[in-house]
Parts: sequence; C-alpha cells; structure tokens
Amino acid sequence: MRMNLSEPTPSYPLKIGSTHRYLVDQREEPFLLVGDAAWSIFVSVTKEEAVRYLDDRQHRGFNTLLVNLLEYHFSPDSPRNHYGDELFTTPGDFRTPNPAYFDHARWVMERAAERGFLVLLTPCYLGYAHQGWPGTNFIKRGLGPARC
Repeated sequence: MRMNLSEPTPSYPLKIGSTHRYLVDQREEPFLLVGDAAWSIFVSVTKEEAVRYLDDRQHRGFNTLLVNLLEYHFSPDSPRNHYGDELFTTPGDFRTPNPAYFDHARWVMERAAERGFLVLLTPCYLGYAHQGWPGTNFIKRGLGPARC
C-alpha cells in the first residue's frame, strides 16, 4: 500500500490476484484500497477546493475515491455544479448531456489521476427514497441502455 508520496503509484488497471483474495496492480503488487467517499466533489466545490481536497487525501494516505457523476440531491444547487452548469441541456433528459458539466467532472478526474487515485465512479445514483433520481423509470422514459 502506498503510505507516503515516495512510494510508487500503482500501475493501473487493477485486477484480481492469483489467489482470488485481493487486488493487484499490473506489476502484481497487492493493492490495499484505502478510500474516502467524495460523493459530490464534481458539484459541491470549486476547482481550487477540489485540488486542496485531493492533496489532503493524498497526503493522508488515501488511494481511492468514491464519487457520484450525476448528482441529484446532495449538492447545494443540484442538479447543477458549483459553477451553475446543469447536467443536461434539457432538464432530466439523459440524452442531452451538458458539455460544461461533464468537462468539469473530467477536469476533477484528471486531477485525481495525476495524484494516482483509483476512482470508483458511480454514474447515476438511483438512491434511497428521495436521495437519487426518484421515480426514474429509464425504460418507460425511453432511456434504456442504448440511449443512456
């Protein structure tokens, strides 16, 4: 496990080790997942705050982040990001992604990659009760796998 900045970054992608009991990187080095849930990092903070958060987590020995791409409930201005960019150009229509929103998410992901983080990306949290995309029946709305 990478406990300090002098240790090498894992060689991604990870895979299941030969014993099927743990993850290893491409050099067959064991990977101990030390994660933090940064669920709303794409929407709740500025770019500067995201970098400060990533640097802090890296310094503390974290190597994995759990994030939510399509935020619906847990941001101050959902479903918009901190800069006011909507998820979709047509509200609620998954077929109309807003490039500004996704460019910002990509920017944050790139900063995480520069620091060697494994990012566990939840594309669309359906949630519990009112927390995710409530009542979203993708098939009935014509948003099956081919369109989403």
